[in-house]
Formats: sequence, structure tokens, C-alpha cells
Amino acid sequence: MSSLRDRLEEFKRTFESGVPPYNATREAVATMHRATAELKASGIESAALKVGDHAPDFSLFNQDHVRVTSTEQDHSCSRCERRLHDPTGAF
Repeated sequence: MSSLRDRLEEFKRTFESGVPPYNATREAVATMHRATAELKASGIESAALKVGDHAPDFSLFNQDHVRVTSTEQDHSCSRCERRLHDPTGAF
């Protein structure tokens, strides 16, 4: 089974190639690369949560438009606990 990182890299290659189903134009890809570079240059990346950091409490509306909060959820599953996991898929 491939890791999340491998799957994301494959998606990126496919998306940036401009082939269906994404059909991304070279201009759109260039715009995304510029925007990513600008965000990195702004320093925002250093403020992002890191692997192992606790995620802050948050609330969202579910499919029934009922507000649910992260603190109300059952976090007994080791894969679903409110900690950020290694994005390489090694967890």
C-alpha cells in the first residue's frame, strides 16, 4: 500500500500534467505555484501545526446542519485522536 505522501505526489504529477479529469492549464498551475511560494515567503508555514501538536478545539456543522465540536467527539480510536499524525502515512 502506498503512503499518503506517495499518493499526494502522484496526484500532483497527474494534476499538473493537464490531463483529464483535472485539465489544469499551465497558467493555472503557474498561478498555484506562485501563490504557494508567496505563502511560504510570508512565514505562515512556521505558524502551522507540526506532527504531534494538539489540534485546537473547533466546531463545524455536520450534514444535518447540527453544530458538532471536536471536544464532543469520542477520541478513543488511536487513529482518530485529536493529535496530528505523520502525513507520510507511517502512523
